[in-house]
Amino acid sequence: MAPEQNLSFERIAHDYDETRGGLRRGRRFAETIAGHLTTSDVVVEVGVGTGLVALPLVELGHRLAGFDISPAMLHLAAERVPGVIGLGDTACLPVRTGSVDAIVAVWALNVVGDRHAMASELARALRPGGTLLTVSPTPDVDGDDIHEATAGLSPGLGISPGVDRSDELAPFLAPHGFSFVSDEVTDEFHLEQTPNERADQY
Repeated sequence: MAPEQNLSFERIAHDYDETRGGLRRGRRFAETIAGHLTTSDVVVEVGVGTGLVALPLVELGHRLAGFDISPAMLHLAAERVPGVIGLGDTACLPVRTGSVDAIVAVWALNVVGDRHAMASELARALRPGGTLLTVSPTPDVDGDDIHEATAGLSPGLGISPGVDRSDELAPFLAPHGFSFVSDEVTDEFHLEQTPNERADQY
């Protein structure tokens, strides 16, 4: 049986920024992420999307390559982010073995189809002692009425809420040589959506 495919945001590329918090969200996440990097690090962002986090990281002085499976998202990212932006999958990254100091995944690992292939590939790409930094879209607190009403739709859309949080991700990655270091809570962030806007998004 063929492995499940990663979820692509190709069809909503031109609406993605508007519906996901734009650069305001990207800059807030980048500030937290940058605290765990040095400017000498070679950084890869998987699921770079439109570059909402990549651009602020580059602005903060980091060398970054970003990869995604959506050509439409990458087109927007390439216009926004100087540097290396290209097609790449969490199961097959176009980087040399052991050549990456840090891998960043923001709101990305919960839409990976083949998690075992992802784990092996991230371990291959990272240098010994390298760092994996993830930001999960699954909130620490209970969602609102819209979130509760739509939560059951996620698996059918190829979304797996919570699998990229440390309590699930750390034990899953441990057999691949990863060791959990720490959790950090980002600032509270709200996406303002009406029920109709959420329905259109789905």
